[in-house]
Amino acid sequence: MRKGKGIFNAKIQELERQVAELRAKQSQPQTSISESLVQKPKESMIPISEAIKTLEGLLPSPVVERSWGLGPQRMCQDIRRVIWKLKERTRSG
Repeated sequence: MRKGKGIFNAKIQELERQVAELRAKQSQPQTSISESLVQKPKESMIPISEAIKTLEGLLPSPVVERSWGLGPQRMCQDIRRVIWKLKERTRSG
C-alpha cells in the first residue's frame, strides 16, 4: 500500500507544479493577435525605392559595361533584372 501512496503523492506534486506554471503564465501580460501583428518587425527593412536606387548605383555606364567581358556584363543584366522585378512590385502593390 505504501508504494501506491508514493505514486499518488508524486502525481499530486506533479499536478501542483503544473498548476503553479499555469498561474505564472496567466499572470503575464496577454497580447492580442492584432497587437502582435502591429509590433515592429525584428529584421530591418528598407523601402523598395531605396533598394532600387542602391542597385542602380551599382551599374556602370553602358560604354564601360560593354568594354568588359561577358561575366561582368551578365552580372549587370542580373542587377537590371532585379531592378525590373522591384519596379513591378511597386506598380502592383
